[in-house]
Amino acid sequence: MLSELIAAQGAAKLERQNNFGRIQHEVYDQLRPDVEQSAHTLLTKRQESLKVPLEINVALLGFNGDGAYNFQIDEKELSDFFTKSLPEHRPSCLETGQPLEISYQLKYTVFHVSPNLVTSLQNTIRASLVLTGKELDPDVYMELPTYELNTTAVEKRFDVIYKSYFGQKLTQSQEGGNPGPAVIFIANFDKMKMNPNDTAVPPPMSGGVPLNDGGFLYRYRYMNSGLTSAWLGAGRYAVADISAGPCSYGRISAPEGVIGPFTLPRLRRVIIPRWKTALGREETEKVRRTKFRGQLSTLVMSAVQHLIAPDIRFETLDSAERVLVPIIVLRNHALFNPFVQGPEAIDLHRMETEIKRLAQPNQEVVVVGAVHSLHEHGQLAVALAKATRGASVHVPSPDNRQHTIVSKTYVDGAVLIEEMRHTADVLAAGMLEVAHPDVAKSFFDQPTTDAADDGSAREEPPKRDGKPGGKKQPGERRRLAQKSRGPSRGTRVVPVYVLSLAGMDQELLLEGETLYAASPQAVIVLQTNANRSVPTSYVSESEIIHINPAAPTRHIIAGVASVLSGLAAPHERWSVIRNRAQENWMWANGHHPFGPFSNSANCCSTRRCGTPSSRGWTRRYGVCGTQCWQFEEFANEFLRTLFGGNVSAAIEEFANEYLRTPFGANVSARPAPEAYSSPLLWMEKLYSDPERTVAPLPHATVERLQMEIKDIEDRLVLLGGLLYEQNFADAHKQSSSLLWTVRGFRDYVDAQLEAARDGLACCKVKHSLPVAPTSDAFLYAGILAAGLLVYFVVIFFSTPQR
Repeated sequence: MLSELIAAQGAAKLERQNNFGRIQHEVYDQLRPDVEQSAHTLLTKRQESLKVPLEINVALLGFNGDGAYNFQIDEKELSDFFTKSLPEHRPSCLETGQPLEISYQLKYTVFHVSPNLVTSLQNTIRASLVLTGKELDPDVYMELPTYELNTTAVEKRFDVIYKSYFGQKLTQSQEGGNPGPAVIFIANFDKMKMNPNDTAVPPPMSGGVPLNDGGFLYRYRYMNSGLTSAWLGAGRYAVADISAGPCSYGRISAPEGVIGPFTLPRLRRVIIPRWKTALGREETEKVRRTKFRGQLSTLVMSAVQHLIAPDIRFETLDSAERVLVPIIVLRNHALFNPFVQGPEAIDLHRMETEIKRLAQPNQEVVVVGAVHSLHEHGQLAVALAKATRGASVHVPSPDNRQHTIVSKTYVDGAVLIEEMRHTADVLAAGMLEVAHPDVAKSFFDQPTTDAADDGSAREEPPKRDGKPGGKKQPGERRRLAQKSRGPSRGTRVVPVYVLSLAGMDQELLLEGETLYAASPQAVIVLQTNANRSVPTSYVSESEIIHINPAAPTRHIIAGVASVLSGLAAPHERWSVIRNRAQENWMWANGHHPFGPFSNSANCCSTRRCGTPSSRGWTRRYGVCGTQCWQFEEFANEFLRTLFGGNVSAAIEEFANEYLRTPFGANVSARPAPEAYSSPLLWMEKLYSDPERTVAPLPHATVERLQMEIKDIEDRLVLLGGLLYEQNFADAHKQSSSLLWTVRGFRDYVDAQLEAARDGLACCKVKHSLPVAPTSDAFLYAGILAAGLLVYFVVIFFSTPQR
């Protein structure tokens, strides 16, 4: 089986028709020894994480003398700089704050895009610019004409560029297969050639160099969201245009992660600095270029940490064959039905399509909807009342010149989730049975009664007032005693509770100015119709970002993506230094449903397919982050099954009990080889020392265990190659098989150790150092006695006579 997979992997190398695919495979062949060493070290040392290579493609547009200022940069030099800046990355889990058991060795591929493609893209941008007024340029302190453009036409041109280099057709409906590598596009367009107004006044000059890069500013809008110069495309790429902007956006109340005019690198500051230095011209140029490379490196690092290999929200890897997502609407009104077409409608078809893309391959997904009255569920109504809070916040005035303090009402999503944490599945089962009995019967265990045992149903238990249930009255429904209901075997239920409220505060939102809250068990979404444009504390330039609480579809998809696939928002990551989650709004705009700066109800191919990697090591892999998140989930489950699941720990515990002295030394008449000292596992020591005097485990058993470990090691190396080559379909099959192999290996180890303990149950562990007497002992004793005799004779005769 293993040889067939390796042969198939070798055949796949020959099928690649583009140059970058061949470079990719050649690089992995060179990295294979490192991966093999990492896998071996992982299985013999528990201190290190699993290290696998991850390719980062960086495409440069306008950096080969065909962009602004005719600037040129060497791709090989830039690739080496990236490698030195961020050679390795280890994601974390936002829920627990713990680093995952996987780390990526980043391999950067930097290349220039053809000048013809750059020119075509510049013409598309020029045709899409729309004048919006004048704004101050912070670099030259001048008011310049400002343009905006929608990314619809521009995104199509980036799709063409991606396809021309990687031979992949990007479609939002792409299912499974090999979606292709993730790419970071960094653009440096020539604004002198993009000026939409040919009659514009020539820009001021400084030594023959234009100070304002064409005399105008332009910014992007992705799906009518906020203004930006960096965004995430629907395909497997992200775009950062350093000639656009400058842009400012983020949260007013929290300056952390805010994007300002000087966040993105600006080539103008390299070409035309604001100050003179005491260094020579060549040294000054070298320093400026090094600083610019450092700024580009920071930009790429941000994309890697937030998009390509991001953290995961929850550890959600599961082996369920079916996934049920019941959309349960709890409303306190009868004004509208959220499932009937209209402005407040929930798009079940879109949600089902998107959730199927987020699920594992060959996993059945069913999305159903049901509407219930909130007043019929008293506990939920009480929980909602408990979770309602009030807070004082600073709100900017209409002219944005001052702030006033106002009181706002919000709902604490954590309290609601805690109230429903233990009853989520039961509530979903009961509510779903009323609306869709067939689906409930298929996905939930059916209630069991004692009728099968004694031929009669039990009566209801006595009521709280002590009165018995009494006889059944005409027309009364008698409730039979039943067990707690839960999902049937092989089924995972992700209930989504939509609180459709009327008559509430006009600016009611959940805590954090969002409309959804997620936990590993359920998703809660808020829907109100009092105000379709609620202002928030987020701003984009001088605009206040508004959120529409009447349209919950996007927020439902965001919550389900977090629970089902573990996707984190692209503006969140765990800071190891600060030991908390932190925000960075650089990539908040784009094709994803997370955050206030996004208007998309879909996950991009990069995020859906990609990060820390996923179900094969990845559940699906993408730029935005599923390629890696699924691999991270698998690696976490795999390593914790092997190490945290008491496989390695059980062997170590057994060795400490029977194979070590109280001081940690080896129980052996002869020392263990130096190569197998304390860091290695005892199983490898037993395997490498078949003639050990104390061997509580038969060597045949140890040999089989070691062969199993070797097989797992080889399959890990193979899996790393499949993931690195973007062969996610085979990687998913291989990872699923490997995970079950490890679980079987764990059961086998437990059985063998239990048998060994039973065999040693009648024995006592006595620690002693056996010393065999030899003929040399008498010789040494005679020498010692003679020495003592000579010593005393010398002392006696050397005493002075009186």
